[in-house]
Amino acid sequence: MHVMKHLPILATLLSFAPPIHAQAPDPLEEQSRTAPSGNAGVRTVLKPSSPREMPFTLQPGEHLEVGLPSRQSKCRRFLRVVGHTVIPAPYQARGEGQFRRYEWQIDDSLDAVHRVEDPFSLYFEGFGEDFERLAWHRLGGEKLPGGSCDLRMHVKRDDFAVDEAGAFGLTLELFLNKEGRHRHDVYDPPDQTLFLPIPPGNGDFTEIRKTVQLPDHIASAVIAVGGHGFRGECRVEGVTLLPAND
Repeated sequence: MHVMKHLPILATLLSFAPPIHAQAPDPLEEQSRTAPSGNAGVRTVLKPSSPREMPFTLQPGEHLEVGLPSRQSKCRRFLRVVGHTVIPAPYQARGEGQFRRYEWQIDDSLDAVHRVEDPFSLYFEGFGEDFERLAWHRLGGEKLPGGSCDLRMHVKRDDFAVDEAGAFGLTLELFLNKEGRHRHDVYDPPDQTLFLPIPPGNGDFTEIRKTVQLPDHIASAVIAVGGHGFRGECRVEGVTLLPAND
């Protein structure tokens, strides 16, 4: 049985579509700058808030039209939205403003200081919220030979605890080869789910390991780290799946 490669972790983000109230920064004049490639670039603020205290509101079905100057030479245009959003009713009462505190890119959750063997550890901080926060990665079945394997990771916990109704750890969802199912399809309910919990604790990095039995004929798998209903801080790195006794 071959040793499996280290499994990287990626993140997914959830999104909603309520009315957006964009709080724009102070108006900026058009500025010219030179990119590292030597090409000239121009930045223009299209829709600043005026005055700053009054946000610009864009309701569903509405649109914003802006005019862009024509250019004689070839150019690429990039649209960037900056500032922050104000969640209006009724979404605010549902707690979605609290949720959006954690709607970040994966880069914002990578820690290059506290780690063991990876370039980064994955950082989680919770206050008992009931919504899930997960980092996940899909694997092809060809990377998952059947049989006995050791699932392991390194964790560093700081006043970390999981509520009775919560769950936090590493989940491996397995999707077997089936007639009519594409081998990359992971949208059906998984045929088998394996879970390695991260227990409450406090202290430096320690290894958590569990021996699992993988079935034959795996089409795809999803490996995810995270959960809901947890408190404190937890850093996770070194997630690996190896044949047992390697």
